[in-house]
Amino acid sequence: MIARLGFVVGALVLAAACGKGREDAAPTPGAGSAAPVEVLPAAERVRAETACDAFVAQVCGCAERDAATWADRCHMAKAMPQALELSLDVAAHPDTTAQTVGQLQRQARKLAAKCIEDTAALAVEGCR
Repeated sequence: MIARLGFVVGALVLAAACGKGREDAAPTPGAGSAAPVEVLPAAERVRAETACDAFVAQVCGCAERDAATWADRCHMAKAMPQALELSLDVAAHPDTTAQTVGQLQRQARKLAAKCIEDTAALAVEGCR
């Protein structure tokens, strides 16, 4: 899981870096294709960010009480909101193609679902 998350974050960083340096007029996201694709609606983005932030807060709160058990998990959890933000930022970039926007939207939704699922699993694992 750690390697997969690292790969996703790395791929998103690479995609973001490829578009840097072009500061033209700001067309809509996905304008690189025939049919522009809307980035996630604001309400969905807020829900996703809130879910990932809550996961980090809960697991890192447990790490404060029991570092031996939760410190590594807290460290890894902090990558989830960053990966989510990066996915959404790259999707909103004007040079991002509609196909890539769609892929990044799916990735953002998967990350949000993972944050929700992992938060629910923390109670079962003894982190409350």
